[in-house]
Formats: sequence, C-alpha cells, structure tokens
Amino acid sequence: MADGPFWSPPECGQRRVCYVTTAEDQAVPNALGSALDDITVVQAETTAEACDRIRTESIDCVVSEHHPPEIDAVSLTERVGAVERPPPVVVYPADGDESLATRVLAAGADGYVPQGGPDGGQELLRDRVVDVLESTRTCRRHRWREQTLEELVAQSDDVLWMVSTDWNDVYLRNEAFEDLWGVSTAALDTGETSILDAVHPADRERASEAMEQLSAGSPIDIELRVNPQESYERWVWVKGHPVTDGACVERIVGFSRDISDRKARERELHGQKEKITALHRVGTTIESCETPSSVHEKVVAAAEEILEFDVAIVNEVQDDCLVPQAVSSHLDSDKYYGRIPVDTEQSDAAMAYRTGEAIVVDDIRTRDVRPADTAFLSSLTVPFGDEFVFQSVSRESGSFDEASLELVELLCTQAQARLNRIETEQQLRQQAAELEQQNERLEEFASVVSHDLRNPLNVATGRLELARRDNDSDHLAEVANAHDRMEELIDNLLTLAQEARQLSEIETVSLAETVERCWRTVETATATLDVQTALSVRTDRARLRQLLENLIRNSVEHGDERVTVTVGTLPDQSGFYLADDGPGIPASEREDVFEPGYSTATDGTGFGLAIANRVAQAHGWDLSVTAGADGGARFEITGVETD
Repeated sequence: MADGPFWSPPECGQRRVCYVTTAEDQAVPNALGSALDDITVVQAETTAEACDRIRTESIDCVVSEHHPPEIDAVSLTERVGAVERPPPVVVYPADGDESLATRVLAAGADGYVPQGGPDGGQELLRDRVVDVLESTRTCRRHRWREQTLEELVAQSDDVLWMVSTDWNDVYLRNEAFEDLWGVSTAALDTGETSILDAVHPADRERASEAMEQLSAGSPIDIELRVNPQESYERWVWVKGHPVTDGACVERIVGFSRDISDRKARERELHGQKEKITALHRVGTTIESCETPSSVHEKVVAAAEEILEFDVAIVNEVQDDCLVPQAVSSHLDSDKYYGRIPVDTEQSDAAMAYRTGEAIVVDDIRTRDVRPADTAFLSSLTVPFGDEFVFQSVSRESGSFDEASLELVELLCTQAQARLNRIETEQQLRQQAAELEQQNERLEEFASVVSHDLRNPLNVATGRLELARRDNDSDHLAEVANAHDRMEELIDNLLTLAQEARQLSEIETVSLAETVERCWRTVETATATLDVQTALSVRTDRARLRQLLENLIRNSVEHGDERVTVTVGTLPDQSGFYLADDGPGIPASEREDVFEPGYSTATDGTGFGLAIANRVAQAHGWDLSVTAGADGGARFEITGVETD
C-alpha cells in the first residue's frame, strides 16, 4: 500500500549514527553526515561507551572499527543484538580479513566494509549505511502498520474480515465476530458450521448470492438478520469488496456492522406512522359521533386498540371535580377514583388540568402523588379543551415516551374538534328552535294585529267614501291619505314578520337581470340605474327581489329626482353593493337604519331597510351601510355564495 497521510507512521526527526573509533579524524563522520540530510553522527571511543549510548540514547545505526581490546567489533555486535529493538551494525575495520568478516556477520552484523582504496572505503561505507538505514525505516514502517492494523482490528466494534475467494481460508477476522454473528470461529474453522448457518433462513439465499457476487469480482452492500443464539434478531450491514491484481480476484475484504438499533428505530418509526394513519381513520369515525359520550368512548377504544395502552380514561370537569366519562372496558371500577378534586396536589390528572400541560411519568413511585392502584408504575396525562383530561397508566415503568405523547395529543385534538362542533351544533339547534318560536309568535302577532286593524280601517275607508260623495273637501282628502298610510304600515308589518321564515328554493340567479326587473317594478321617476356586475348568486329569487326593491326604493325616496343608483361586485368577489349619489346616511345613524320603524323621511314607514336586513339574515348574508364614492349611501351585502 502506498504511503500517505492516513497510513504513514510518524517520523522521528534526525537519524543518529554512532561511529565507534579511536581516531580523531572527522573524515568518516563528515562522509556519513553528508549521505542524507537527516543523519547526525555521534562518536564513541570504546565498546562500553557505545553500548551505553545505545541503552540511553536513540541510535539508528552503529558503525564500528575494530581495535581490540578497546573496540571489539565482534563483542559489540553481540552486545548490540541483545538489546530490545537493536539498531543495525556495520563493521568498518582498518585491518580486516575473512576470519573477522565471518565472525562479525555470524554475530549479527548488517554489513562489513573494510577500509581500503583511495578514499579508505568511505564511499562504500556511506552507501552501506544509507542502505541499512532505509531498510530499517522500511521495516519500522511495516511493523507500525501491522501494529496499527492489529489495534484497529482489536478495538473495532465492527467485524473486519479478509477471506480467500473460495471462502475456505480466513486471513483476518476480529473478536467482534462471535458476539455479533452468534457462531464460534472455532466451529467455522473446523467446518462444523458455515457462515450461512448464522444467517436467518429467510435471508440465506440473498447472503449466498452476495458471496458468489464477491467471488466473481463485484462489491456487495447488504443487510441481513443474523445470530441464531438471539433468534436471528440481530441486524448487520455487510459491505464487501474484492481485491484483484487487475484481472483475477486474489482475496475478499469487508466489514459487518451491527445495525440492530437502527432497525429498531426504523420499526418504531414505521409503527408510529401506521398508528398515525390509523388515528386519522379514527378521526373520521369520531366525526360521525353525535354525543360527547360517544366521542369519549371512541378515544378510549383507540387508545386501547391502536396505541395498545393497558388502561385509558377520559375525565371531564364537573363541579370542580374530574369525573370519568369513559374508561377501559376491563378496568376495575374499584381501582380508579370516581371523582378527583381539581385542586388536589396528589393527582397528575388534576395537575395537568390546572397547568394545561401534559405530564409523562416513568415511575410514579418517585412522585408525591397517590395513584388509584399502587400497581400502576407509569402514566401519561394529557389535558384537552377547557374541561377534559385523558390519562393512561401502566403496570410497567417507562411505558410512555414522547412518541406516545404525540399520538395521544393527535387523538385528543381530533376529539376536541368534534366536541366543539357538537357543542356548536347543539347551540345552533337551540338557537334555531328559539328563533322559530319567536318567529311564530311574531307572525301570529302580526296577523292578529293586521286583522284587528284592517276591520275598523275598512269601515273607516267605506264611511269616508260615502262622506266624500256628499261633501268632498281637503280635510277628507287628508283622512284618505292617512288611511292609505295605515294600510301600508299594516302590509309592511306582515312582510317584516314573514321575512324571518326559512328560504324556499335556492337557485343560481343573475344579479344584473334581477336588479333590472326590480327597477321596473319600483316607482323610480327620473332616477337612473347603472348596473356594473355580471355576478350570479345562489339565492331564493323572490326574497332577493324583496331585498333589492327595498334598497332601490330607499335610494329613490331619499334622493332627488335625478338620483343615480349603481349596483356592482365587491372587489374580493364576496358579494355585491348598491350605492346612490343622494344625501347619504350620517355615520351616527347607520347602526339604527335597520331597526323596524326607523326612518328619516316624514312619510316613511321605517320598515323597508329592516325587511331588507331580514332577507339578508335569512340567507346568512351580512348587510351593512357606509358612505358611497359620490357621497351617497352604499349598502354592501357580503357572505354571498356566488357562481
């Protein structure tokens, strides 16, 4: 493997050469020092001094002359070889012979270079020293790499392995293998079992195919269930790579990593998603509940069946106490409080209600609360709405976590939404019933009043006609006008009472066509109509005409003879408006104009705008008045369903 920043051993700086000699001449040290930039030469004059330096200093190579007894190259070589990690020795004798060469090489010397020639053998010595230094460095690198690899393999939690292409020979396999795969290396080595025996039966075919793929020269990346000792519940990630010489696969290397925790989290996440989906389906069934009690029962059933809770309870606040509204079917009523005061400090349910925050307890025994049953060890409490508390308890500690809390909060949110709608629907039904009763009484009153008024009015009108035949006068004409006004008041009273009734057929109507038809039926004199809308609305056609006719009549009667009435669409398409360029309605009077009997005209009945407002309310629309762009009155009708 090539050297690199992730595989090269640390270098030790300058390499030190110990030159053992009695000579004071520096020619040899200089020659050695010039061989490589990182060589430093130190000297020793005796064998003993050289050995002391080797024991106490970092010496990478020894170059020794031979001048017994002070310097004995044979003895020095033997003594150097006895130390731990001995440096190489090169003997450089002045009077060498074959006998000395044989003895020093036999003692373990790494080189023998006799002094001789024009330069005294210095060039040969230098080359030899460089060779042994480089060889020593290479050996050290190899040892470092082997040691580092051994440490990595020994310390790794992953299983590292190297095998032959036929999978019969194992070159490398660390101790983590047996714990992860659940089979002994001895049984594998003797052939008593196969690596495939450690794989879950359902995964063996895929594992066998992966092994064949590696042997054929293709890498693999696979996840398997392994370890028969643990019922194959361990999951491993296996990644393998073939090592080739360019053409043929020489060996196979790879690793196996325990991914059981990751798989457990994936299963948990998948289960969480399935539960969320199931809770959404429950939300649909909760939507069909007609009563609060049926909603509570659905919540408890979902907690048991979907969330798999042992015990589930829904409490409601009644008279400052939490009272169970729905409980698990198997719950012993003697083992749960009937009523819990909301101000007690010994109940998580009461505390959750007061704070509005959920409470998850891993071990109830660590809290200053009094459970309904001492067998309950953990609990989950979630308040929802303004008056409900969901609670679940378990006989095992640590049964609830954040995931449980999220699921319960989802379930409670769905329940609260339906409970709110049930309450709203009940209020609307009650209001509708009360309104219906009021309308019936009002219509009955109007009919009675109109009947009681019409009879004497008819008598008075008949007598007036007879009187005017005998002696007509301006006074009698005023009496006739008063009779007409009384007739108009009676008609308006009946109309106002009847406008509260429900709408009949709802259909799509052209607003422009309806406005133009209403314009033709109202006395408008010389007034002008400007229709600026193409809107179509969903309405009761007859009631819409009543609304428009009263608004048009109001604009014409309160403006001059040249008043212009404009009908258009509101900018946000939420409805339409009717505006005029007459005198307008003062801001202080705009809230009063829709009250029955209110009128600023001396000859007005005060019922026209009230009738228009009743029609709008019957449709679910909002009728309001503001100032128009030309200073007149502008009536806006919003909340209109349009096509």
